[in-house]
Amino acid sequence: MPLGSLHHEKLETTKENMLDEALLFELSVVPQMVVDGERRIVRVNKRFSKLFGYEPLEILGQKTLILTPTEEKFYEYETYFRQTKEGMVVDEELLYKHKDGTLFWTKLEGIVLSSNGGEYFVLWSFINIDKEVKYREQL
Repeated sequence: MPLGSLHHEKLETTKENMLDEALLFELSVVPQMVVDGERRIVRVNKRFSKLFGYEPLEILGQKTLILTPTEEKFYEYETYFRQTKEGMVVDEELLYKHKDGTLFWTKLEGIVLSSNGGEYFVLWSFINIDKEVKYREQL
């Protein structure tokens, strides 16, 4: 097989993998967002938009402060962000805020996607557990 053909084959495989990843992210049944090292939102999927009420163009580039109930909580949640930076997988129950101001509980899971040259991105997945938490509080 000619060398150029092998390179073309690898390039096509890489493109396919990237397309598959993008498609899986967008079609995931789990609300997800990707944030950069400054905690700015760089990507969200359709389920995220449905859970939080924001269209992608409204929220991309915003700090995750827009999703937290208070500025105090934003800084408190920084702990979880740092844990991902250290290679830990985060799995917590946290309070978040819908676009309309409604507060709700989520199960938050986070993991570093990449950390090349000091720049890193974190994938956050959310599951709405508001009903379960309120039920537990009633018991």
